Amino acid sequence: MVNLSGARLGRANLSGTDLREARLDAATVLRGCILTPATKLGDVAWNGAPLPRVAWAQLPRLGDEIAIGAARTRSERIAAYQDAARAYRGLAAALRGQGLVAVASGYRLREQRLERTARWQERKYGAWLFSLLLDLMAGYGERPERIVAACLGTLGSFAVALWLGAYRRRLPGGGRQLCRGAGRSHASR
Repeated sequence: MVNLSGARLGRANLSGTDLREARLDAATVLRGCILTPATKLGDVAWNGAPLPRVAWAQLPRLGDEIAIGAARTRSERIAAYQDAARAYRGLAAALRGQGLVAVASGYRLREQRLERTARWQERKYGAWLFSLLLDLMAGYGERPERIVAACLGTLGSFAVALWLGAYRRRLPGGGRQLCRGAGRSHASR
């Protein structure tokens, strides 16, 4: 564990640095520091370290995911997926706490997708399927436009079904020639 409380890391090249379990605080300066996808940020205690001046676009993925590829057994892969997800969760919470909601959303999505993959590796297929459906329908709550699209699709489907039902009633014989008695009881014949 490294104590970086009050450290001035402005414009420092932290590419590939292992900052896991580092302790930062509000006096830590990160403005303009260079982070790359090889930088590991798992279990960092952010403690209010100012994050708005960091170019988060340069860090689409965290270096904590490297351990996933290096894992040899299923249990090692599960642990690596969960560790990487925890790194994303901590970073997303710190970013969201400082008002960087859009940036935090991307990291939270990555966290949830890693958790879903861990569920598959753990053979928890029901939880995996529910997580997949939640991702597809709502992007884990981070993509509300998907919810609107799903609602419109559902409403559209029912509207078409209702229209087809009304169309069938307007056919000669109430559409009985098409359906051959579907939905009628034997007593009404």
